[in-house]
Amino acid sequence: MTTEQNKEIVRRIIEDGLSAHNLALIDEYFEPGFIENQFGTRPTTPGMKENFQYLYRAFPDGRFEIEDMVA
Repeated sequence: MTTEQNKEIVRRIIEDGLSAHNLALIDEYFEPGFIENQFGTRPTTPGMKENFQYLYRAFPDGRFEIEDMVA
């Protein structure tokens, strides 16, 4: 993949997925066995969706915004 293709994937996940509360994009871009190691947690894709659902409930109008992207 090119740098621009990689940037487009990240942009789509953030803007069309997370900011739009469209968690289906997690299934599209992450393997089911994906393990995130952040803050001592290791959620798989269902766990990642659950984490974002908590975030959406706490900040229903919250949005992610890309100000600059480096690849």
